[in-house]
Amino acid sequence: MPKSTSPIRTKVVAYQLGFAITEAILMAVLLAIAALGTITMLTVSVTQSRRSDASHEDQIAINQDLSAIQQFNERMVCTSLTSSCTVSSGTPGESNYINTSYSVAGTNYFRDRCNNVSSSTIANEAVTLLTTVTVPTPTSFSSLGLSRSVSTNSSDKLNHVYTVTWLDSGNRLRQVKLKPLVASWCP
Repeated sequence: MPKSTSPIRTKVVAYQLGFAITEAILMAVLLAIAALGTITMLTVSVTQSRRSDASHEDQIAINQDLSAIQQFNERMVCTSLTSSCTVSSGTPGESNYINTSYSVAGTNYFRDRCNNVSSSTIANEAVTLLTTVTVPTPTSFSSLGLSRSVSTNSSDKLNHVYTVTWLDSGNRLRQVKLKPLVASWCP
């Protein structure tokens, strides 16, 4: 006996097929939205990671440069009675930072540097030495787009402080105020 198809059964099957297509379309849209969200989050994460790596490289280069400048600060000596301060090749002993010959000329020359009486102060000489060959700007700075500037504060020369600023495309990354160790011998 042949099976008869009842109209009720046909409607149920047609309704179930329509619901399955609607579900499939809705699921495809939801999956597409989720995939786009995931791709966007991954792209942002990779970009931030690259920026963080670049910032980390900048800070490493600045730390290395600051270390060299701190060594310079410890090795700057003013032993000459007539010429500028220099940088010792090794760590000077306590009696090697200034001229210890107790001549009046030697004492006055160093005192004048300390008291900002002479044209050359300790901070000015430190800046001159730093910006010349004594502590050259690291070669890694050019590939990273970094630069270093060194300056004194003209209104604060008696403290013998100078400022070192590291820049990246004009944006200040770090700024440090330093004082040469030889200034500790100022009266």
